[in-house]
Amino acid sequence: MGPRVSTFALLVLLLVAAGDAHHKSSHATRHGGRVRAAHRAGKASPVARSKGASEEPLLVTIKAAKELEYDFGDDGTLEKEMKATGRYDPKTVVGYDVTLDDHQRNRIFVTTPLVRHGIPATLSTIPYDGEQSPRLKPYPSLEIHLTTQDSITDCSTQLVDVIRTTVSLLWHVHSGNVLSVTDLTTGASKHLQSQYFHPKPGFFFTKAGGPAYYLPDRIDGVTADENCDGKLYFQAFTSNIQGVVDKQVIRDACDADVLGIKTQVNLPGEIPGQSGAIAVDPKGQLLFFPLLEKLAIYFWDTSKPHDPKNFRLIVQNDEHVQYISSINIDTKTERLYVTSDRLTSYLSNTTNCSEDNFQILYIDIKNIEC
Repeated sequence: MGPRVSTFALLVLLLVAAGDAHHKSSHATRHGGRVRAAHRAGKASPVARSKGASEEPLLVTIKAAKELEYDFGDDGTLEKEMKATGRYDPKTVVGYDVTLDDHQRNRIFVTTPLVRHGIPATLSTIPYDGEQSPRLKPYPSLEIHLTTQDSITDCSTQLVDVIRTTVSLLWHVHSGNVLSVTDLTTGASKHLQSQYFHPKPGFFFTKAGGPAYYLPDRIDGVTADENCDGKLYFQAFTSNIQGVVDKQVIRDACDADVLGIKTQVNLPGEIPGQSGAIAVDPKGQLLFFPLLEKLAIYFWDTSKPHDPKNFRLIVQNDEHVQYISSINIDTKTERLYVTSDRLTSYLSNTTNCSEDNFQILYIDIKNIEC
């Protein structure tokens, strides 16, 4: 997949300019199995446990699919026509980002980026309740995704390629290479840069449970607390450096400014591998992140030094934790929602369609101990 620096712009729009809205939704409890204690002896940090509990937190699968298929809302005629013309091929569809609807409790937004031909829509919805492998319903309609040569640059009427969405307000963005921040009150944009946005040599290949694949992506994870004067954390995918900057620095920056060492706020430091998607709780206390090579999810108490000895393992599971493409916190239910897929197998054309290749999971993080 191409560089996703636009993810940074997308989340800055929400977290800095739009007042740091955060997700507050409620859902019924789903059944699920207990996480297997698969951490490697002598290498993994202590497992995070709930207060008063003797078992690991529950890792619950709410959706799973071997292939992602679409619901075109007719008798199947359109589906057959699109397959016949090459506009739709379920084997080319890969789920990437998941956002629970803040207002309509039984709806989940799913993005399926235009990685290959045969993907008819890049933003869809599925119900939270009901069957485990529902079909994707293009949002808001299939027509708005059917771009033509004349309409492909008309952002007011067409959705071209949606990578991520975020909550309270639904934002969508075309993937690209520019890093930009927009002030929603004035409409003015500025382009910012940092050495920590870029890939780092030695981290260009990733496995995440599948074959090694060359994936030199840039910013893949951005998150911030709810404090207007708080901090914004970011993570380049092909790097082991987690970065942080004061939101005020973002607001005060001028076009073409470089967020270098002088304006970084105590750069947290290095983690033991690739991560990508990250999420911090609204108070800014706990930062959650995956370690792809370990097929695990950890958290760090931001009040403590950024050091591996202060990282805590939540889950490590080689069946359900694969390439973690998105992490979101539901503050009302205190659940960490995770999107897991087999992206490296998909990109290397080695997908096994007999196993689940896309999963939406959650981890109960109530009373999690540091």
